[in-house]
Amino acid sequence: MKNSNNDVDLVSTTVLDEGIETEGTWIHTAKSNVFLTLYISKRFSENDDSFSPDNGALFIIINTGYRKHPLRVDVTDFSKPVLRNYPVYKGEETWMSSTAPDKHIVYGFSTTSPFTI
Repeated sequence: MKNSNNDVDLVSTTVLDEGIETEGTWIHTAKSNVFLTLYISKRFSENDDSFSPDNGALFIIINTGYRKHPLRVDVTDFSKPVLRNYPVYKGEETWMSSTAPDKHIVYGFSTTSPFTI
C-alpha cells in the first residue's frame, strides 16, 4: 500500500450475522473523514459452498451514515475488495447485511487519503 502522510485505522473482523431484511451488522464508525476499504471472506468453519438457499448468488447491502440509498454489492470474487476508497465522513457508521447470514466475515481498513496498491 502506498500512502504518504496517511493514517490507517483497521476495521476489526466481523461476522455478517444479519440478513438483508434487517438494518445489518455494525462494521465501523469513522473517527475522521476517511476512505473505507472492505473485504469479505467465507468463515473458516463454513463447509457449505452455497452462498444462499434461493439462487446461489451472494450480495450484501451496505448502509453508511445519512445516505439516502444503500449500496448493493454482488460478491463474486473474494480476493478483491467489496468497497475501495469509499468516502465516509467523521462520525458516520457503516452497517452491512448479507443474503447468507453467519457464513461470511468482513474486514478492512480506513485511510485519511485514497491509497493505491
